[in-house]
Amino acid sequence: MANSMNGRNPGGRGGNPRKGRILGIIDAIQDAVGPPKQAAADRRTVEKTWKLMDKVVRLCQNPKLQLKNSPPYILDILPDTYQHLRLILNKYDDNQKLAQLSENEYFKIYIDSLMKKSKRAIRLFKEGKERMYEEQSQDSNAL
Repeated sequence: MANSMNGRNPGGRGGNPRKGRILGIIDAIQDAVGPPKQAAADRRTVEKTWKLMDKVVRLCQNPKLQLKNSPPYILDILPDTYQHLRLILNKYDDNQKLAQLSENEYFKIYIDSLMKKSKRAIRLFKEGKERMYEEQSQDSNAL
């Protein structure tokens, strides 16, 4: 079970196209059933979120991917989101204000959601491999 969740492919067999769908269903069930696991919205968590977002941008900038420039266009959204997070963090610069921000439930949910979506996009690239570059593939459309 652990191998199927971490994206490893035991036995060297070809990828299972239903695997991504199953993982998506599991994610949806976990989101619906369990309470959201909200990380503390501290500077370290925000910086980790930035790293994940940067990785998604780098993966999406591959010319083979041929992303369409139609809303919502991920290469426009992520840099804007990055800048907004930077503005928020600059306004809560000292430790006392940062503690106040980390107590804000809306901000914690937002950061948690952003991290989940970034990790999911990265997982799509890992699992989809070459299928991500096919225009009509399910993995590419899920992005």
